[in-house]
Amino acid sequence: MDSTLLFALVLLAISVGLIVSQRRAWQALVHSQRSDRDFVLTQVQRRMQTGGLVGLLAVAIFAADWITSPAWSLAFWFMIAMLVLWVLVLALLDLRATRRHYGQLLRANRAEEIRWQTEALRHKAEQQNGTAHSGEAPSKSV
Repeated sequence: MDSTLLFALVLLAISVGLIVSQRRAWQALVHSQRSDRDFVLTQVQRRMQTGGLVGLLAVAIFAADWITSPAWSLAFWFMIAMLVLWVLVLALLDLRATRRHYGQLLRANRAEEIRWQTEALRHKAEQQNGTAHSGEAPSKSV
């Protein structure tokens, strides 16, 4: 089997896998009440576009052997390079958006954890003060 054909088939399989997984994510999103729906929606759109572009690249790489004119070949490979660049831009945008989204969730979770710890310490102090008022000696912390 020709290495170009094999590479095109691998890209096509990756494309199909991306599209199928994002289609499932889309269907799950439609039936969910997620608080981060907007983030997931744009993530699915970016990844569907990436999957489609990878499939287009697979077809273009396979078809490249049929172009015989040097000028057309140059233009065709330039188009392929632009598609690869666009896939890389989408990947970087997805990475940035995902890091930002989960960074915000992490900061919110840390703030909530601190709030709960503060509440637990306040409740513990109230219990110790209540114990001291009922005639028992407060426990000493070492």
